[in-house]
Formats: sequence, C-alpha cells, structure tokens
Amino acid sequence: MKISHSILQITKKDQVRVSEELIESSRLTGGFYLMLILSSMMVTLGLLLNNPAVIIGGMLITPLLTPLLTFALGIVICDIQLLWRSTKIFLRSIGIVFGVAVLLSFFFPLTEFNAEITSRLDSNIAYLIVAFVAGLAATFAWTNKNLSAMLPGVAIAVSLLPPLAVVGIGLAHMNIGIIRGSLLTFALNFFGIILGSVIIFSLLNFYRTKKETTKAVKEEIKEEEIKKEIKNGQKKIEVAEIKQEVKRAVKEEIKKEIEKEAEEEEEEKKE
Repeated sequence: MKISHSILQITKKDQVRVSEELIESSRLTGGFYLMLILSSMMVTLGLLLNNPAVIIGGMLITPLLTPLLTFALGIVICDIQLLWRSTKIFLRSIGIVFGVAVLLSFFFPLTEFNAEITSRLDSNIAYLIVAFVAGLAATFAWTNKNLSAMLPGVAIAVSLLPPLAVVGIGLAHMNIGIIRGSLLTFALNFFGIILGSVIIFSLLNFYRTKKETTKAVKEEIKEEEIKKEIKNGQKKIEVAEIKQEVKRAVKEEIKKEIEKEAEEEEEEKKE
C-alpha cells in the first residue's frame, strides 16, 4: 500500500516542469513539422510496402503524442485556452498526415490493399483497452524522469499515426470502406489515450498547476503575436528581448484579469 501511494506522489515543482515541457514539446515549430512529415512518410510507405518494421520506425519518431497529452492536461485543469491550442495543433497535424499519405499513394499506387492496411480497419473494442493502457503508460512516463527511456516503446503502443495514414490512402483511392474503418480505429485509439492520460493527471493532482500552465500558454500566444507584429513591421524589438517583452505583457494581462474579477466580486456584493 505504501508503494502504490509513493508511485502517485509528485512535487509541485515537477508538476510545473512536466506541464511546461509538454507545452514546449507540442509547439508548432519547424522541428515539429519536419518530424511529423518524416514520420508520416515512413508510416505511409511502410503501409504501402506492407513492411511492419518501417511502420514501427515511423511511429517512434512521430510528435503526435504531446498534443494529446496537453489536451488531457487541459481537461484536468479546466483550461479552455490549452484545450483549444491542443485541438488546433492536432487538427493541423492530421491535415499534414492526410496530405503526405494521399501524395505518396499517387506515387506508389496499390493494386490491392495489403494486410498492414486492412489490419488498421479492425475496430475491435480490445484496441480501445490497449489505447487506454498506452495513455496511462505514456502520461506516467512523461511525469517521471526515471521512466523517460520507456517513451519510445510507449510511442509504438500509441497507435495514432498508422490509421490516420490509412485514411489518407483511402482518400487517394476514394474507398469509403477504408476511410470509415480506419477513422473508427483512430477514434478508438484517440479516446482511449485521452481517457488514460486524464486519469493519470488526475491521480497525480495536476490541477495544482493550473496557474502556471495557463501562464505558459499565455506566454506562448503572446510570443507568437509579438513575432507576427515584428514580421509585419508593426513592432520593433530585438529578438533577444522577445522573452522579456512576453513576460511583461502576460504579467499585465494577468493583472488586468485579477482586477476585473475583483470588480465583478464587488458588484455582486453590492447587489
């Protein structure tokens, strides 16, 4: 009993670190896009060639896991901004996977759908359980530095990319059965992973990081806004000073929110 209790203990400092690392890892940077394209190419080619080793290689390097974990974190801490951010990142990622899969399907046309493709059409409820366990393992590994070496293995179990690539192949061949079957498989994996992740974040009391996580998301949004303003010539600021400008702007924004909440409370008391 003592062992199980210690397993679910994590300091506030580590919770904040994990939240910030997840947000940083799921940002739509050039590196994120590159790894997503490369992993999508590998998985799609593996499916087209009926080669499971190539598919596994692509699953190992995909960055699709982190947006899902940040989405689950957003549910636990009830942060609309984080949920919306994670949704946008994941939808863009799905679009890229579809595009890569469709393009490669035209270059490497199939005469018939092989075993690796048809196996992604099996929507057995057991896959939901596997995804749920994978969500538990992935989230727990992310929250524990000692288990970070296990993340590549977990990435294989988190079977998100292959069914998405199969959807792209189905789109290229205009095959409704392939599209519908692979979408259902993806949905089972998606909800299973989210559910497992939400449970781990809840058990580890990640609701305590709401303030810090919200601040990190605000800083990211503000940084993107400032970079856009600099690019459009609306603001002149040195690149090295962006971080300082972001922190200052977010601090002012949070201060305004606190003042607004205080005013609303005063009005409620008067009524």
